[in-house]
Amino acid sequence: MVAAALSVREQAELAVRAVTVYPRGNANNLDAHGPVPPDGVWVTSAAAAAADPAAAAAAETALYRLRWVTLGLHYDWTAKVYPPGRAGVFPADLSAVMARLAATAAACPGVPAATATRLRRFAAEAAIVNYYHPGDTLVAHTDHSEEDLEAPLLSLR
Repeated sequence: MVAAALSVREQAELAVRAVTVYPRGNANNLDAHGPVPPDGVWVTSAAAAAADPAAAAAAETALYRLRWVTLGLHYDWTAKVYPPGRAGVFPADLSAVMARLAATAAACPGVPAATATRLRRFAAEAAIVNYYHPGDTLVAHTDHSEEDLEAPLLSLR
């Protein structure tokens, strides 16, 4: 783990993009209920909350229902694979952040040479953006769907 890898400003910028940009045009859990609203989940939910302040945290708002978005290679949650031909463009801004974090991790003391080499060559191809509510947690798990199980898997939280 690399502590304080992102500045507070970078964290805030990523958080804003996670609710305003990334859900549009990318596979997400709302797809089963129809497309993401044309104005996006943030604008649509903000408009609903303005119309009815009691609805600000209601489960009816798209933002509240949004649980995950996939970027780049889209993950098939049922088959547990990245199916060929099912990919979007990986966001350049996030790709640059992840490459910088991989290079930072490569330079950490104690990182084996082979791992450092892979980290320096890192190029993001896929991301799953998870949206959590207070009290939610990520259950411990292992990822078995990657084509190259030796490739670095980076996580931001």
